[in-house]
Formats: sequence, structure tokens, C-alpha cells
Amino acid sequence: GDPVLKKITNLVVVISAVPCVLRLIALSVSQIDGKWPFHDVSCQLYGFIDLVVFSGSTWILCIAAMERYFKFMIQVDHPSTFSVKNLNMIVVGIFVLIILVATGPLYGLGEYSYYRGHLKVSLTYYPIGANMTTDANLFPKWYSYLLRNEIDKRIIPNPTFMFRKTFEEQLQIKVVQPKQTETGFEMFFRCPSISAAEELWNNYTMGSLGEVFKSMLWYPELSQELNVENVEIQTHIDQKEFRNYVDIFLAFQGMGICSTDWTSKNVHALVWSVYQTIITTVVPFLLELILYSIISCKNPYNIAAVDKTIRADDIRALRFYRGASVMYFLLTFAYFTMDIGNLNGVYIHPTVIFLTSLVYFTSSVSILIGCLVVEFEPFTRIMNVVRDCWQVSRGKFSRECAEISIKKSTLHKMKERTFRDQKAYL
Repeated sequence: GDPVLKKITNLVVVISAVPCVLRLIALSVSQIDGKWPFHDVSCQLYGFIDLVVFSGSTWILCIAAMERYFKFMIQVDHPSTFSVKNLNMIVVGIFVLIILVATGPLYGLGEYSYYRGHLKVSLTYYPIGANMTTDANLFPKWYSYLLRNEIDKRIIPNPTFMFRKTFEEQLQIKVVQPKQTETGFEMFFRCPSISAAEELWNNYTMGSLGEVFKSMLWYPELSQELNVENVEIQTHIDQKEFRNYVDIFLAFQGMGICSTDWTSKNVHALVWSVYQTIITTVVPFLLELILYSIISCKNPYNIAAVDKTIRADDIRALRFYRGASVMYFLLTFAYFTMDIGNLNGVYIHPTVIFLTSLVYFTSSVSILIGCLVVEFEPFTRIMNVVRDCWQVSRGKFSRECAEISIKKSTLHKMKERTFRDQKAYL
């Protein structure tokens, strides 16, 4: 009958279910298509919404822990601090804070993406001609210098825009941070899938990748004075780096879920990722750990025996919130450990990645587990009684000890049944 307790419970269940449903839908669609099937803008939007609702569910559990702490430890201040009106204001304030933190990518800080990792690609110009008047080793520098001057004068278009357009439209490969070097160009590729990466590698080994770049970079008129009739553009991709990219990063990317990209090369991406993780995940879990530890040390049953305002529902709610928080923490910790390992290039088997991610994406199941722990705890005591009887029948210990154990379990169960009636309990 407590309106505050009822509202918090509803918030915990509903808000925890929202990210679970969104992630399962996105996971199903991505697994069917083999990658994130929608545009990059939709990926950014989904990543933003996912971070807001998941962080909101984490903070709601933290608010529940605070409410239980006030209920058991600071009973005098509980009614004024956790009224329904104040609770609504706290929830709104938390979501405003989360939204402000989650908008970092809008300002170029961090990125929401389903891509993971980068593959470095470099290219160099090599001249072809019978009567060249320049050293072949110096030509890459000369041509790169001439090309840079023409680009700066805007006589020819900047090829970096053509790189992005060509590779994203034809091969769905994202080009990141292309820059001109002393002898050519250097950039990073992000492939949408393992099959796309293997196709890129085949094009590289057959030499056709250089022809794609040549169509965007070769201007014969720039090297007429050097008597260079043609040019060959050689690309370079390190084989070991490619295998690590496929086995480590693309295996993790195979889930196809848009979220905070720890491997992004955006400005201060890692700093923002760590900052938002601390604000939205670490802080609430740390507060829950401290609050529940204090309550457990004081023993809520002893507090309830003295404080007449604490009812059986308060004990049940405490167990419910605490159980859900523990499960939430374990699932989140497992996923973030895997995410950080992926960031540092640690190989994780694809099956482990899928199962861990699936359990994490269904983290609201922890709420159901917490509910089961609360609702079906009497069945645990019944099983203890049955086990004691079974041990007696097999002669494992004396009948007197078994009777004492049965009486203790039954008495504890009877006390909880009469716990709602404070006079009978006291």
C-alpha cells in the first residue's frame, strides 16, 4: 500500500525492460541482415537512446537503494525525502543529467557506432615511363607535392571526399581520417562485415585496390615535365594487422549493435567514453554497493523488530532491489570486461562474445530473477525441511537434530506469515 514503494518498483521493472526490448529487436534485425541494416544516422540515434534508457535503469536501481537506506537507517527523514513528488523530481533530474552526458558525440566527442577497430591502409605513387627525367625514388615526393599544391589552390577536388564516397557507396567500407603523406596517402578502413573485409583483402592481393585509388589520384598533366607517362599506385596492408582486425574486432562487431564505440578515432573519444561510463554506470553501482553493505551490516530483520513502521513489504522490497542490483552488476561487469579486452586487442572466441552480449542485452531478466528470489524464498525453506526428513530416513544424523532443524525452519516461516500483523509479530 506504500505509494512510494509501488512507484519505485514500477519504475525498476518498466525502465529496465525498455533497453532489453530495444536491444533484442536490434540484435534480431542485425543478425538476420548480417550487419547493422540502417543508415549511420539511425545508428547514432539508436546508440543515444540505448545509452539513455540503460543508464536510466541503472540509476533507478540506485535510487531504490537510496530509498531503502533512508527507510531502514534514517527513518525520520524518509517521508519528507522520498515523497512521490520528490521521487518524480529525482527521476527527471537523473534523466536530464544522463541526456546531457549522452550528447557528447553531437559535439564530436566520441561516437555511437556498430563498427569496431580500424584497418590501416597506405598507398605510394610509382612512375612508369621510358624517358623519365627524374629519379623514380624521388617521384612519389614530387607528385605528392604537386598534388597538394593543386588541391590547396582548389584546381582539382580534394580526393579524401572521393575516397569516402567511392568506398562507402561501392563496398560499404567506411574511410576514416584520410591524410596525405610525403609519398602518397594514408587512411583507416572500417569494414561492415568479415565478408567485406575478405573481399577487400582479395582486391588488395590482386592489385585491383590500387586501380581504384588511381582513378581518383592520377592527373597526367601534373607530371608532364617529368616525362612520366603513367603511374602505378601500390597499396599496403599489413597481413598480421589484417588478421587481428578480422579475428578480434570484426568478431565483436558481428553483433551489429550500435553503442558507444571505444575504438573510435574521434576527438577525445576514449576520454568521453570513460567519462560517460563513470557517470552512467560506475557511480550508481558504487553507491548501491555502499548503501546495501551498510544495511546488511545492521541486519534489516533486527531493525524491523525494533521499528514498528517497517513492514514485511519493506523487507521483501529490499531483497528484490538488492538481488536485481547484484545481477545487473554481474552482467554489466562481464560485458564491460569483454569490451575493454576487445579495445586492447585481446582475442575472445565469437561464441563467448555472442553469449555474453546476449545475456547482457537481456539484463532486465535480472529483475525477474530478483523477483523470483523474493517470491519463492518460502520454497527454499520447504526444500530444507524435505531434505532434513530425507536425511533422517537414511540415518544420516539423529532424529533429535532433524526435529530441531525442522522446527527452526517452520518457526521462521510462521513468523514471516505473521510479519504483516505487527502486534502479533511483536
